[in-house]
Amino acid sequence: MTNNTSINGEYAKCWLCGCNDNAIILRVKEGTLAKCNHCNLIYAYVRPTKNSLLDISIDYLPSSTGSISAFDARMKEANEDFERIEKYSKKGKVFDVGASNGLFAKVGTERKWKIVGNEISIKAIEYAKKTFGITLHYGFLDDIKLEKNYYDVVTMIQVIEHLRHPIMELNITKEILKAGGLIYITTPIHAENEEFLIKNHMLPHHLTNFTEETLRKLFKICDLKIIFMERYEVNEFPYIRVLCKK
Repeated sequence: MTNNTSINGEYAKCWLCGCNDNAIILRVKEGTLAKCNHCNLIYAYVRPTKNSLLDISIDYLPSSTGSISAFDARMKEANEDFERIEKYSKKGKVFDVGASNGLFAKVGTERKWKIVGNEISIKAIEYAKKTFGITLHYGFLDDIKLEKNYYDVVTMIQVIEHLRHPIMELNITKEILKAGGLIYITTPIHAENEEFLIKNHMLPHHLTNFTEETLRKLFKICDLKIIFMERYEVNEFPYIRVLCKK
């Protein structure tokens, strides 16, 4: 996922509680992880700049672009995600944050949702257009002009751990959602086992490592009502899925 581009960054205090009191738990060439001594959030102590993230993500393509088994597995997962969403929402308009190669959007379109999204990998955007006919916005969520009170659902499929400012970006999703709109999120929860996390840190791409506790704190700060939250595993890696209501 990385290329040879050097990574420029800025020292970051805990974005969840604003505390500057932390303990370094991992320091490697790809980056540094700190744990907040106040709220226990584990995050990238040196946060890559926007330009650095654009540079290291420009050629990214997920495994589902080159592996039939990965493609089929992702199709199955996407359909299951939509089945969960459809229990709580009529089919309408979806914005997919960090839409990757457009496969999730393809599934949504086939299920009669009107779906668009954004992505920072140019290769992934080109793949989505060429392979699925899906047009994605290029850039970060806060740099894209989107209509407010417009979407029925916002999705973040294994994306929130990549975001530089999750509180800001969740607040943006609230602005573009209709009243009572839904936000569907999936993310790793490796931080519940720090030894496991240190071996599977995914720096410099994963800028935050969540636990169920820190996710609940985030949703409370953003005034989002949790409809359901459930844990699951992918290839023995721990994940969580959450549906919230604006």
